[in-house]
Amino acid sequence: MGHATNLGLNRDIILSTAEDDWSVALIYLGYFIFAVPSALLILYMGTTIYLTIILLVWGSLSIGMGFVKNVPLLLALRFLLGMTIAGFFPGISYFISSCSWYSGFRHRENGWNWWSRELAMALYFIGIPVVLLGIATFLFLDKISNPLRFLQPAEREILINNLCDEMEPDANEPEEKHYVQWCDIYSVLSSGKIWLFAAICVGNSAVTKYWIAYFPSLVKYIGYIDASESLMSSPPYASACVFALVGGLSAARFNGHGYHMVVFDIISVIGFALMAAFEGSSKVAVYVSGCFACSGAYAAFALLMAWLTINVSGRIRRTLAISFVVGLGQIGGVIIPFINDKSSVPDFHRIHITLASLMFVSMILTLLLLVIFNRQAKFRMENQLQVDEEANNVQCAELFVIG
Repeated sequence: MGHATNLGLNRDIILSTAEDDWSVALIYLGYFIFAVPSALLILYMGTTIYLTIILLVWGSLSIGMGFVKNVPLLLALRFLLGMTIAGFFPGISYFISSCSWYSGFRHRENGWNWWSRELAMALYFIGIPVVLLGIATFLFLDKISNPLRFLQPAEREILINNLCDEMEPDANEPEEKHYVQWCDIYSVLSSGKIWLFAAICVGNSAVTKYWIAYFPSLVKYIGYIDASESLMSSPPYASACVFALVGGLSAARFNGHGYHMVVFDIISVIGFALMAAFEGSSKVAVYVSGCFACSGAYAAFALLMAWLTINVSGRIRRTLAISFVVGLGQIGGVIIPFINDKSSVPDFHRIHITLASLMFVSMILTLLLLVIFNRQAKFRMENQLQVDEEANNVQCAELFVIG
């Protein structure tokens, strides 16, 4: 909605402040409500059919927003759009976790004026590729069986054999089980660690939703207009991509997702604090600080999802956990519109302080989760040492008797 507002949406569909807030919040409210039900539908319908349906509906709704004539229709489409896209992320995660080549690694009004026509074309260009992607998903997704064609046949065979050895079913999820049971849902909803993951996700989600909805307005406030506005909205995402890739590789190399998340949370907190401090004095400093704030939050979110999948066993429970955590995290997107100041002379100081506080709370919760996991690992290690010691004592006693 950030770019849509700057392209003249409020001039064509007269939105009050409350209606503008709800136009942003409703998409995340729909996501929040439909997150877990969408995961259940994925598990029952299969990824190919479900992803095809949601991509076609997603694209159609995006195109339909180009024909919106009144506020109720806009709000309804925003809510339906949130319900639709709720299943995309867990659906992709479930598909990837089901692939043999990846699973072992464990782990996205008529009569427009000139500005209105530009906005309509933007919505069309967003929606049409999504519809085409939905058609391609239906035609080709099931045919992706072995994409490791860049490997030599012998190398591919060795890798697949190793992955098959790593994919042995655990005691909690037999190999032949491909359906959801109430115990799966209960195990996810009753886990304190899953709720901690979700609470952390609320902070990260608030930042990402703010960036999507309001950063274009901040760029315009800084002084960039028209094409420059859209262009200058891109660098934070480019830097976030680099941060996420480097952080992901480093976390996988050193097996320290939680510690890396803390580092990126600190970067984001400092970035938002500097944005609040420099507002009104240095617009360049606000923009550069925003790049770091965005990069830290997005990288932390990527690591959060990876850390979650590593610590949840079984594809079904993993899909439910991802849906629940990401869905509950949308609360951050729901509350942000009602915190942001949208006066004629915008004041971003309050929202940046709020986001810095949310990321700080996320950092504290991440540290708490680290302590819990470290204590559990220490407890398991002590138990294993005790078992090994008892086994050695029994073996020594048997040798003594034989001797």
